[in-house]
Amino acid sequence: MISDVSTLESITCKIEWKLYNLNKHGHLMQNDQFLTSKEFYNSKCPSVKWQLRVYPNIWQLNSAGIYVSLVQVGLKDSKPLKAQFNIYTLDGAGNKLFCCPSTTFVFKHGTESDKYQVFKSQTTDKSSDNLENGGDYVLVNGSSDALNLDFLLLYCEVEFVPYNIKCENEIVDFSSESSSQRSLDMFKEGILTDCVVENELINTHKFILAKNSVVFQKMFEQMGMTEAQNGKIKIVDTSPECFKAMLEYFYSGEIDEKTLEKHSKDLFAIAHKYQVKQLMDVCEDYMISTIAAENFSKVCLFAELYRLSKLKKACVTFFSANKQSFLVSKEWKEFKSLNNDLAFRLLELSALKEEKQIEGKQVCPKCEQRRNSSRYSPYYRQPSPSYTPTPPVYAGGSIV
Repeated sequence: MISDVSTLESITCKIEWKLYNLNKHGHLMQNDQFLTSKEFYNSKCPSVKWQLRVYPNIWQLNSAGIYVSLVQVGLKDSKPLKAQFNIYTLDGAGNKLFCCPSTTFVFKHGTESDKYQVFKSQTTDKSSDNLENGGDYVLVNGSSDALNLDFLLLYCEVEFVPYNIKCENEIVDFSSESSSQRSLDMFKEGILTDCVVENELINTHKFILAKNSVVFQKMFEQMGMTEAQNGKIKIVDTSPECFKAMLEYFYSGEIDEKTLEKHSKDLFAIAHKYQVKQLMDVCEDYMISTIAAENFSKVCLFAELYRLSKLKKACVTFFSANKQSFLVSKEWKEFKSLNNDLAFRLLELSALKEEKQIEGKQVCPKCEQRRNSSRYSPYYRQPSPSYTPTPPVYAGGSIV
């Protein structure tokens, strides 16, 4: 008997959308006009991108209302995708109020879902400007909560299975199951500590430092060094908060995602200095999972500075997936003006990536070697002349 087990992983995309001054928009916008959220997607599957639309002033069946819909803005070269989604807001007590609970829809590029009513008016007088004061608008689920038109918060969660859609490598979990809570407690309580980090009094254990970092190990092994003699380490190139985060990782094998969100680059820098490979990988994977237009320049320059091939590849992937919108953004213009050679290389790598994808679809695998080996083939490439790119620069100057 043959036994087999398969796990089908789904992809989830989420957005939290805050809308201010909705009363002004609704009062001035026509029946079919809408507001659009930012694009949102999961970094595992960047080609499947979504947007929310809010229609502030729709009249249907002699009643005014505020409606919301979901739009697929990716999938340009893919087949239709079936997705399940829900859209909700919160009441005054923080409870979820669904205007679109668990709805299944088939999307392709440009497809918009049905429109779902978030708030409705209790009047049938279309001529009155009820939207200006908001007192007449209530939630469609029967709640008596009146709409605060100065501020509206919408949430959307979309889930789908990426069948026949290329996905990126899975983002690693930022915590380790092999944590030792007792060791962490000993660190926090200063039990039997034999080493002190200066600038801020941080009690720790030489054994833990040496176990996790070959740099610390060699430091303590050399008896002529001050650190080995008096058990004090002077840290001058990072903040106490960041160094504490690295120490907690040494003890527990875990790193808090909020800490990564705030200190991922600084943590990588200190992990790089003390050769803590696992922590470097955690920080790099986190940066890969959070690449966006707003931080693209910093992440790309960071990858160049530390020669991080995986992070560089992720930057190229993000650039290729979002090229159409990113090339006209202010972030790209600023990046290109400060790092012209690096911007050119990104364009070149993106073009090569797309060319390989096209060739892979058109070429028989058995013929590929023979085709590429012929200098008379249209696919044959002469080696491009070498050049020496200038180092990337920040707004404040060159990277050393």
